[in-house]
Amino acid sequence: MHVKLFSNNFLNKIYYSLFIVFLFEIMLGGGGRLIESGFFSFRIYLFFVLLLITLPVFIKYLIKNQVSKIIIYSFIGYTLVIIIGFIIAKICHNENSLIFIDIKPLSFFYSIMFIYLFIQDKNQIEIIKKIIKFSSLVMAIGYFICFLLLNTGFNWFNYNSFYNFLLPFGEFFFRGSVAFFYKGFFYMCIGLIFWVFDEKKYSKYIATFIFLAIFLTYTRGFLLAFCLAFLIHYILSNSSNFKKIILAILATVIAIFIFSVLLSSSFEYLETRASYKIDKKSLDTKDISNQERIKQIQDVFSEVSYLSIIQGHGYGKGVKSRNIHMEISYLEIFHKQGIIGMAMWISFFILIFKLYLQSLKMKIQKETNPFFVSILFTFIVSLTNPFLNNPLGLSILIITLVYFNLLINKSKKTVL
Repeated sequence: MHVKLFSNNFLNKIYYSLFIVFLFEIMLGGGGRLIESGFFSFRIYLFFVLLLITLPVFIKYLIKNQVSKIIIYSFIGYTLVIIIGFIIAKICHNENSLIFIDIKPLSFFYSIMFIYLFIQDKNQIEIIKKIIKFSSLVMAIGYFICFLLLNTGFNWFNYNSFYNFLLPFGEFFFRGSVAFFYKGFFYMCIGLIFWVFDEKKYSKYIATFIFLAIFLTYTRGFLLAFCLAFLIHYILSNSSNFKKIILAILATVIAIFIFSVLLSSSFEYLETRASYKIDKKSLDTKDISNQERIKQIQDVFSEVSYLSIIQGHGYGKGVKSRNIHMEISYLEIFHKQGIIGMAMWISFFILIFKLYLQSLKMKIQKETNPFFVSILFTFIVSLTNPFLNNPLGLSILIITLVYFNLLINKSKKTVL
């Protein structure tokens, strides 16, 4: 079902088609650097085109008081925090180019305007769900093929060539010579959550397949966040049953322990079997990344002052070990925006959490469960990774916020 925002049907089709391309690019495109032209990526160009097309319509709805207050308040609050961070950056004389680099991914939040206009009823959200699930399955299949080729010793699939081909994109990180990580795998995890909640019989088989693909990326952070997200969801859904909660916690702890042991042993086994002669620098990207995280934490806290705790150091202010985006979302937010910035992101979670609790009371949690668990996953995995404050994390956050707001208001039989 096409979204009809314009009187001109041709313009409606253009908008609808561009938005579908936009969704696929977000779900499959990783950090957005797979297709770049000059300083900007295809994602940025697509973002601006959609913004230009829908901005007049959004303003018209705003003037007519047809935009939800939650969307307006979120828009204003986010913009104010961005402005504060920019002012502090200028006061601190931070480098203009680095300020721009920091604000560029954060500006993706303003896609809330065309996402809000697209999600008018459940028909549009079903399209989004299908794209999320399809994208996760495509990535799982693609990863399995590459994983098998890397570990079966085919001469025509040379590791060095594969590594050198992917390295320039800046989207891929290798786990020795046996596996690799792609930033887009974030949406492989999000898609897995949606497959788990899908009630069709074949969905469980697909979910198992995708879970195995994620397991073979040797990304403990993903598995830990996945388990904890479902644990929190289970506790909220069974808050009156103490025994079930205790058993769920124990099961989660055991599962995390087993996954860690299996990950380590299987990685060591495959690595010892690897026969490729490769550059040693490519073998330990995960260990190097962990070391970088520790160093970044030390550098951030070495620069903490009473004032920076509140307002941060402003955009464009890095640390010795990382002059631009840090490995941990919350670390970067705290360093550059202080408590003010942290409060904004926490407020988004609280808002979505409150809307989810309303859905539980209204008995419509089947609609909201996969989105809420996805938000839990996003906020948890960002404790060790840079997902929340970039287009990957922002996209699922905005979609969830807009959809929950629509669903709750529809259930209350109110007009947006």
